[in-house]
Amino acid sequence: MINPISGIVDESTRLSHYLKFFQLHNWTCQVYHTSEDERTIDAVRQAVQNGADLVVVSGGDGTISEAATALCDTEVPLGILPAGTGNIMARDLGIPINTDRALDLLVNEHRICSMDLMKVGERCYALNVSIGFSAATMGTIGREQKKRFGFFAYLINVVINLTGVRLHRLQVQVDDLVYRVRASEVMVGNTSLVGFRRMPRQLVILPDDGAVDVIISRALTLWDWIMVVVNFVLGIKSANPRFKTLNARKRILVQSMSPLTVQADGDVIGTTPVEVQVLPGAVRVIVPGTERNLVSALLRKAGLYRANRGVGA
Repeated sequence: MINPISGIVDESTRLSHYLKFFQLHNWTCQVYHTSEDERTIDAVRQAVQNGADLVVVSGGDGTISEAATALCDTEVPLGILPAGTGNIMARDLGIPINTDRALDLLVNEHRICSMDLMKVGERCYALNVSIGFSAATMGTIGREQKKRFGFFAYLINVVINLTGVRLHRLQVQVDDLVYRVRASEVMVGNTSLVGFRRMPRQLVILPDDGAVDVIISRALTLWDWIMVVVNFVLGIKSANPRFKTLNARKRILVQSMSPLTVQADGDVIGTTPVEVQVLPGAVRVIVPGTERNLVSALLRKAGLYRANRGVGA
């Protein structure tokens, strides 16, 4: 699967490079191009029903999230070829951003990570779900702006939207506990901050630990947000007036007195109230590791390593 508008390298160049690699390894592929008018999730599910042994996605976090939704609770692994603006998920999982290294990971030594997902309605998400300031900011960022400025598009819009930040009265239920708070932001995170894998131990948010972190922030000014980031980088989480962190293993329900924007994996998906369900180990993802090449073993077991008549890409 390839998202033609992701990243800075055009689709034809990326696809040609991928196909040469797959042909070199005798993999037969069915290529699917994503578009705003088509259901990517349905296409991946159809590929699985048709016998695909592997789904490989070239795109950004949103495209990968859709593929993960389709592969939820299946045995078909997901291969990631990062080609987005931030590539937060790939960075967090340790998947190389370099195209050749990401391709090599599919056929060389790797392991299969059972990654958690978050479900909102009928969709699953892999990175984060947020309510408040960041969600409203996401709604102001266009595709062209992302393509032109990359990650700086988010920073630019954060600064622009800071003038409208205010505290909201929220009721946040985390598993069986209920909190009534005044906050500018509530974020449910399944991955570490902006793809930073090597951070202080206090700050590690693992995508495969069966839990998500709930971060409740009271930051209002640019200085407040800078200090939130600094506190996280330094691992200062306890007794901090700017934010509070909680751990959830089942569900999170956020309610507000007036509707607030909700975003998930970079896309606005609606307004509050919103319920997030935690799905532990819901999707299998190829990541760097010391185990043997599990994908090749799977194909050999099925007698497909040479013919590869069932590999979906």
